[in-house]
Amino acid sequence: MGIHGKLYRRSSVSIIGSEVIGHNATLKPGSAVGNGALVLPHSTVTGEVGAQKVHDGSAGTSTATLSSDIDSDRLLSFPRRTPMSLPASLVVLPFLWWLQILSYWPFIVDLAYVSGRYLPWVMGGKAPGAEEDFIVILLLLPVINILAALLYDLFVVVAAVASKWLFLGRLEEGSFFVSSQYLFFFEISFNLTSAAAQVMRNNSQTIANNIFMKAMGGDVAWSWMPSPLNPAAYFCADLLTIESDVFSASKCMFNCITLIPSGDSKTFQARRWQMTCRRTLTLCLWVF
Repeated sequence: MGIHGKLYRRSSVSIIGSEVIGHNATLKPGSAVGNGALVLPHSTVTGEVGAQKVHDGSAGTSTATLSSDIDSDRLLSFPRRTPMSLPASLVVLPFLWWLQILSYWPFIVDLAYVSGRYLPWVMGGKAPGAEEDFIVILLLLPVINILAALLYDLFVVVAAVASKWLFLGRLEEGSFFVSSQYLFFFEISFNLTSAAAQVMRNNSQTIANNIFMKAMGGDVAWSWMPSPLNPAAYFCADLLTIESDVFSASKCMFNCITLIPSGDSKTFQARRWQMTCRRTLTLCLWVF
């Protein structure tokens, strides 16, 4: 199609299925990824990646190994999604809405006062006085919104910590099979932790991250300088050890959990998944 005398061409991107595309990978227009292929993190795909092939950069596809020879789950920045991801999200989303409403509950009297003053005016009644208008709008409502936002953030963090310990408990090293019920609670806890990770992102480089990581079971030093982490890092905090004076740069990714379906993953009856937990130890001073 032409815009201002320039010609633009639309090209589709084809992804067949059962493949893994790494973090920050770029798929250019017209590219295609075959079944079971592996696109490594930070690589660029400009053409076709064949089935079971490994794409290791913008230059082309590696022929030295097949994707089946690589543990692709260890390249992911979060655990693989399961059939329980959607049911869990349908539970977590209304719960977060309820927390949003609950955060305004302590201010119900103040909100009732504002409604009593302005609802008749909105419905066509008498407008409030200029002095009352200034006090309510410039002082009362902004304070209520700020306090409600802080209270909501606290509710989300507490909910994430509570769900981790009530539903899952401490994550232990090793490999074992989990049922669909466990996966359902796993996904609920992970979704709540993802919401809490957004709160921590707004409080990076503060002690709030250290407190949250310790509450999630992490063995982290108080002198650790935390930048925003991915949700999986907070979720598997009890598998992380971060010693003194470590600086983790922005977008630093930790993931200690892999989930692999045992059987036909395309059917909902694949109830048993293999879960593997690996401990991560950070000793260096800088992590980029």
